[in-house]
Amino acid sequence: PKTLLAKVNTPTLVMHGGKGSEPMRNAAQAISKTIPKAKLLTLEGETHGVSPKALVPALKDFFK
Repeated sequence: PKTLLAKVNTPTLVMHGGKGSEPMRNAAQAISKTIPKAKLLTLEGETHGVSPKALVPALKDFFK
């Protein structure tokens, strides 16, 4: 629920695949807008089953 997400006080990376379904993209956008310290990242060319080749650089960048 939004009330719980709004209480998350930790930097959060919300990702979705650019080729993912519209409901998944919409959910990622809504979640990233609700969590105060969230960053939304679109992994272009990826679906919900993101490849490690796309995922690893995104995670390394977020956690540096």
